[in-house]
Order: sequence, then C-alpha cells, then structure tokens
Amino acid sequence: MLEVIDITVPVHDGMTGWPGLLPTRLEPGERMERGDSVNVTNCHFCAHVGTHIDAPFHHFREGASIDRVSLRGLIGKACVLDLAGVETGVCASDLARFEDKLPVDVLLLKTRNSTTKKTWHKFDPQFIYLEPDGAEWIRDRGIKGVAIDCLGIERYGRADGATHKTLLGAGIALIEGVDLRAVEPGMYWFACLPVKLAGCDAAPARAILIRDQGGAFLRAWEHAATSFREDRTTGS
Repeated sequence: MLEVIDITVPVHDGMTGWPGLLPTRLEPGERMERGDSVNVTNCHFCAHVGTHIDAPFHHFREGASIDRVSLRGLIGKACVLDLAGVETGVCASDLARFEDKLPVDVLLLKTRNSTTKKTWHKFDPQFIYLEPDGAEWIRDRGIKGVAIDCLGIERYGRADGATHKTLLGAGIALIEGVDLRAVEPGMYWFACLPVKLAGCDAAPARAILIRDQGGAFLRAWEHAATSFREDRTTGS
C-alpha cells in the first residue's frame, strides 16, 4: 500500500521568512461573502518562501533560471537521513555514515531544525545547515538532488555561497524548506515541482514523499522506465 506524505510548508499570512525579504501576504481580492460572484486571492511573497527550489541563477549571473532547470533531481528514489545529532553544520563525515544507503537520486537532510529548533515558528539564525565539504560529498557521489528542513542550506551570514555554488554549479537540484517533522528517516520516493516563474532565481514548490512498503511504486517506476527506453529505441 502506498502512503503519500506531504512535506510542503503551507504558505500563509505572516509566515516565517528570510530576514529582509518580502513578507508573505495573501490578500482577498474578491469574496463571495461580500457579494462577489467568486473568491479570488492576490498573493504577495518572495520566490524563496516556504518550501522552494533554488535555481542556478540564484548564485550565478549566467545560471539557468527556475523555468529552465532540469527536473531530473526533483523526482526519484530518496533517502531521509537522521542528522539530529549534528549541532551546527552537516559535514562530509556526518554524511559518510550513510554511504550504505546509496545509490539514491535525492537526499533529504532531517536535522534539529525539525525537532528541537522549531524554525518554522520563528526565524533562528542558528539553524542547522550544510557545510561546503558536505556539498562536495553529495556532488562526488552523483546525487541529483538535496533537500533540507530549513529556509536555507547555507550557514547564516556566509557571504561566499560556497555550499550553494557547489550544488547548483554541479546541476544538483536544491530544495529548501521541506517539512520533515512528521517523517521517519528511511527510504521513499520523492517528487517536488516548482512553479514555472520565467527568469526567476527560485520558486515555491509542492513536495511529497511516497512510502512504498509493498514495492508497487518501484515496480511501476521500473516498468515505465523500461517502456520509455523501448520507445526511444524503436522510435515509436
């Protein structure tokens, strides 16, 4: 039996955001209770709100914008890692403990941001982040996507953007702000697609995990992949 787990942070008025960026506001434009024929909401928020995906353009002047990024690192086999013991930044040695979980397409870093820090209620500049050498470890193992349970993956105040640049420069999908509070570490299927905002450096996204204890999804996935390869081979 398949279990679909929504790990998206709801977008709402006054939600926790990155300091200095546009506050989130959902404004009722039309409302049936006021006599309008429909309900319409005007949305005002930064592209880096809640659960979102960073594009290379976020850190590279000539990098791809979010409407042009590859989706290959946003769908696939995933592993949620238990990193609750990390007190500051997740480094290569922390990740090396999970070498036996590879290969996977996507790694999701579940840290103290999901347990003791309560970063969704109030911005905490001491959130747990990914160290540059951790990003290099991920890059060097051919992982296609990485997600973290906080608004940012870089240490707060770090100006050189080393973690972002290592990941985005290697074409690795970078998902920030996933909600892993109710998610047990382990193996899942992952999907996360961004709003297609032309020319933007990021976009809000809807992210899900699929628990596939019976293997039904895996069998369907492998069948679809085989069919696709056959179609490409035969030219059909």
